Parts: sequence; C-alpha cells; structure tokens
Amino acid sequence: MEAKAGELLAVFKNPNVSIDSRVAHLTAIKSDIKQKNVPEEAIVTIFDTLRLAINSQHYSVASAGFSTLGHFLKRLSIQNQQQWILSQARNLYPVLLERLGDHKERVRAQSASIFTELWSHASNDAEYYVLECALVGKNPRAKETSMLWLSSVGTLAHLYRKWVLTYSL
Repeated sequence: MEAKAGELLAVFKNPNVSIDSRVAHLTAIKSDIKQKNVPEEAIVTIFDTLRLAINSQHYSVASAGFSTLGHFLKRLSIQNQQQWILSQARNLYPVLLERLGDHKERVRAQSASIFTELWSHASNDAEYYVLECALVGKNPRAKETSMLWLSSVGTLAHLYRKWVLTYSL
C-alpha cells in the first residue's frame, strides 16, 4: 500500500492528470483501506493526498476525497492509530474549515461529517475550529453549517454521557 499511496500523491501533484484519473486513484486506495490495514509508512502520504483531494475545486474529486478520508479515519481507529489522527488532523482543519463555507451544500455536509469523526478523537481541537473560527467568521454558509454541526455533536455528546452513566454503574 505504500507504493499505491506514493503513486496517489504523485497523481495529485501532477497538474496534467485528469479529474477522472484522480477519482479512480482515490477509489482504488479507498478500496484497499476498507479491506486492509494501512501500514504506518503510508499514513502521512495518504493524509497529505486526501488534504489535496478535499481542497479540490472539482466536486467529484472533493467528494471522493471526503469519502476516502471517512473510511481512512475509521480504519485508523480500528487499528488503534489515534495518534496519527491527532497529529495529522492539524493539517486538515484549515481545509475542512474552508469547506464548511462551500457554495455546495453536499460539500459542507461532508466537511461537517469529517469534523464529527475528528471530534470523536480530538473534541477540543474540532470544537475550536468550528466554534472559534467558522461560527464567528464572515461566511454565512460556514456559520449555518457550524450551527447544524454543533446541534448534532451536542446530541451525540448527550447520548454518550447518558450511555456512560447507564453502563458504568
């Protein structure tokens, strides 16, 4: 998978590669991520590529990037590699923050979904970017998405606390 991750990054750094090829490469690595453990040597490269993908102005690339990132975060959780999520999330937050204010509702929803996924690993960091940056920023779409995100995460936190109280006794 290290070679495939390196090839994926090269595809995203080459401006002459077509959109369809980028999506196909993302889909291929997502398939591997869903089926196999990700070796530590490939983690940073995959995070770097996914940051480029979700920052793409092409909807199909960004959408494939968000989808792959969601599966990637789940795979790293399964592998007990939360330290990689915590360290690499710092590079993702600015891009995710920008996408919270995107003109396409689907992109905003995908970004909020990734913030929710990251919140389960680093709640303080995720909350900071949504509440202290997006919610007080100038972009009205980012503000609206932040409010919706806050509502959903607040519900999740409430349910989690209730679950802990119920099953820890």
